[in-house]
Amino acid sequence: MQLHDLKSLIVFSSPAGTTRHVALVIAAALTAIGSDTTLLDLGKREDSSKADGYIGDLESNCCLWIGTPVYAGHAVPPISSFLDRLPESTGSYAVPFVTWGAVTSGVALYEMGKTLQEKGYILLGAAKIGAVHSMMWKSNIPLGVGHPDAQDDRMIEGLVASVDAKMRAGSVPPLP
Repeated sequence: MQLHDLKSLIVFSSPAGTTRHVALVIAAALTAIGSDTTLLDLGKREDSSKADGYIGDLESNCCLWIGTPVYAGHAVPPISSFLDRLPESTGSYAVPFVTWGAVTSGVALYEMGKTLQEKGYILLGAAKIGAVHSMMWKSNIPLGVGHPDAQDDRMIEGLVASVDAKMRAGSVPPLP
């Protein structure tokens, strides 16, 4: 099996735009390999209202990519709420990702992965990507300035390729 054989659902929240940037890089990489890809920005009312309708599709032939900025060490509430509403998986795959403002990446990625695994999702990868710290936008030299950048984009494209390689190998070793 390959990623293009699966539906790919990318769910994210991005108040500052950096998580959206990463989600769009993931979407472009998935589209390039032929995956049927859907993006849902939980910060947009129309996407947020559609989210529960997509949850049912996660029970078969789907890879969920789920991203959040790290706020106070954790995922933002729309993402936490979405994770709480997920049904028990019947073999779906997941790849959580976070953007963080160069101070601390907190425990958001760990918490997301743990929640997904407890619900039966098979973790194929995970990523944390540096970004400008949201409380330092007006600073002369904000932490994380310039990120995500082209090198970060290549890392994300590499993650998509790695996940696809796992799927093509036939036996998918989940992340511990």
